[in-house]
Amino acid sequence: VIQFVSAMLYIKEGYFDKAIIAANRAKEIKKSNAGVYWMIFESYWRKGEDDKAIAEIEEWGKLEPYKERAKGCRKAYDKEGIKGIYKYLINYDLQKGIADNRPILMAEKYALLGEEEKALDWLEKAFGQNEIVPINNNLYFKNIKTEPRFIAMLEKMGLEDK
Repeated sequence: VIQFVSAMLYIKEGYFDKAIIAANRAKEIKKSNAGVYWMIFESYWRKGEDDKAIAEIEEWGKLEPYKERAKGCRKAYDKEGIKGIYKYLINYDLQKGIADNRPILMAEKYALLGEEEKALDWLEKAFGQNEIVPINNNLYFKNIKTEPRFIAMLEKMGLEDK
C-alpha cells in the first residue's frame, strides 16, 4: 500500500521516475494490482516514452480480467496514439456500465482529451457521490483550473487557494 500510494503521489507531483520505481516495487509485492500497471504506463507516457508505456499496457493485459481491454488499448494506440487509449477506455467504461463506479477517472480521461465540459460534468458527479480527492494538484485538470465550475468545486471542497 505504501509503495502504491507513493507512486500515485509522485505522479500527481510530476516525479515520474520516482513513480515508476515505487509502482514497480508495489508490483513486485502484488502483481495482480492493476493500478500499478497504469501508474507505470502513465509515468512513461508523461516522460514521452510511449513504447515503454504501451509495453506496460501489454503486461497489464496478462492479468486475466484485463485481456480484452489491453487488446483494445493496443488497437486504439496503433490507430490514434496515447489519446486513442483514453478514448477507447471511455467508450469501454460507458458500454460496460462501469463509468459510474469511479467518476473521477472518467473526469480525468475527458480532461486529458480536452473535453472540458464532460470532465467537469464527471467531476461534479464524483463530488455528488462524495468521491472527494485532491483535484487542485491533479495533472489531468491543469487545463480546466480556471473554469468557474472547477473553482466552485475547489471552494466546496475547501481546496481553493487563499
